Amino acid sequence: MMFDIILPSIGRISLPQAIESVIHQDHKDWRLWIMCDGIRGLNTAIHDERIVVIESNEPQHEDFGSWARNTGISLSSNPWIAYIDDDDVWLPNHLSTISSLLEASPHATMIRTAGRSFYWRRKSPRSKEFVRKISVVNESDILTVGMAHTRELFKLTKGWQPCDNHDKILWNEMKKAGGQAIETNLLTFEFAR
Repeated sequence: MMFDIILPSIGRISLPQAIESVIHQDHKDWRLWIMCDGIRGLNTAIHDERIVVIESNEPQHEDFGSWARNTGISLSSNPWIAYIDDDDVWLPNHLSTISSLLEASPHATMIRTAGRSFYWRRKSPRSKEFVRKISVVNESDILTVGMAHTRELFKLTKGWQPCDNHDKILWNEMKKAGGQAIETNLLTFEFAR
């Protein structure tokens, strides 16, 4: 099962961790589309032929995430689409879990998994050093980072819209369009709060 992965980036410091979490997936059949806004020279830092970097020529705008996802999907060609943001991290089993669940349910056209949130906290009030603290498990929200769907199902929607709760809106729109969903509480990612 081949995935096109869309990663919008505004140059957060956590971008390398997001990229590394894709590279270290158990499931190796993927292409990563990094859609950059305001990052120059990222192409020279990437040494994996499965990674494509698209640098936006447009000025930064507040609906960059929607633009990046819609544009990434229009440029890509694989039958399955998955997402990660530049402040998220996939666990190594993210794509293999999704792939296994989809192979067991051949009529499914969309899937979502669960994740843990994390935040950065100072080691002590006077310290400049931060540590990463894992927080709650998210089993009920529909988050972009845990979502995958077919390209054909996406074509039946209005695409990503620049608004709050855009992931829930797209999920519900895909269901209304006839999407057959798998919703699991298996943990496959971590996301920043």
